[in-house]
Formats: sequence, C-alpha cells, structure tokens
Amino acid sequence: MNGYKYTWDNARDDDDWVEAKLDRFLANDDWKRRFALSKAAVLDYSSSDHLPILLQVRIFLPRHSPRLFRFENTWGAESGCREIVEEIWSDPSLGSVLEKLQFCSVRLGEWGDNLRKLYKQEIDDCKRVMGLLRGKRDAHSRESFRMAKSKFLDLLRRKESYWRQRAKEFWLKEAIKIQNFSSQLLSDKGKSN
Repeated sequence: MNGYKYTWDNARDDDDWVEAKLDRFLANDDWKRRFALSKAAVLDYSSSDHLPILLQVRIFLPRHSPRLFRFENTWGAESGCREIVEEIWSDPSLGSVLEKLQFCSVRLGEWGDNLRKLYKQEIDDCKRVMGLLRGKRDAHSRESFRMAKSKFLDLLRRKESYWRQRAKEFWLKEAIKIQNFSSQLLSDKGKSN
C-alpha cells in the first residue's frame, strides 16, 4: 500500500500525540489476479482522525467526442470569472449574443482549466508542507501544519463542490434515459394491446 505509513492519529497538539496504522486494505490472490491494475493508497490528509484508504482501479476508456463547455458552480466565487464575462460582454466588436456566448465559453474554459491546475498545485503544495511537518512536535511546526491543513481542507471543499455538480449532471442524464426507456416500454405495451 502506498502513502503515509500511519492511518490514524489522536489529534493532539502536545507531547501525547500518537500515530498508528489501524486501517488496512485486504485482498486475496484471486482478487489481485482479476484486478491487477488496482492500487491501494493511504490518502495524505483528511478532516477525520483517520486517513482514508483509496482503492483505485484504472480502466482506459478513449474519449471520442470533443469536450463540451460546462460552467462550474465554483467559478462564481472566483474573482477572474466575472472579469472575463464583463470584458467579453462589453466588447463592441462582438456583435451577436451567440458570438459573445461562444467567446465566453472558450475563454472561461481555458481559464477554468488553468484554475483547476492551480488548485491541484496548491493541494500538492499543502500536502508537501504537511508531509514535511508531520511528526514534528515544536510549536512553530504544529502551527504551520494547522495553517497548511486549513488551506488544504478549503481547497478540498471547492473540489468536492466541483465533483458534486458533475455527479448531479450524470444522475440527471441517467434519470432521463430511464424515463425515455419507461415511456418507450409503455408505448410499446399500448401498441400490443
């Protein structure tokens, strides 16, 4: 298993601080053969006193269609989003509403990609700082660790909001498919009677 060697700590900021490996992931040989690409890793940080263990199964699925633009709810809280929209909508050289929407989607898409990369870099930086400070017991190190963890948890909340929106989109698409299938079954049943 990859990651930090301990999965639990008692969350004390004093000399009574204890870390232990309480949580594990178990797999037998048959499972390992069937799922050879799987990996288990202790995630770096959590809001709990236990570090989660992530089981990853990597499956390659090629992407055949171009990526569609999606406005992410988390962008509304970011300062750069409003500026991009205002700049494009106030540009007199862009005539139609459709043209402005197309420019907005391109610019916001590029900006969003950069923002996602920045979030990832900031999360990685927080993990690196916390990794360096983990186990150090002096007051300055503990305070630096708390600050890095606070920023880390804020970034995770933003990331969670992003994935919550994506999950909702998936759920809606699946619900529509089920509704269409059910309607088709009922219509076919009506034709056969």
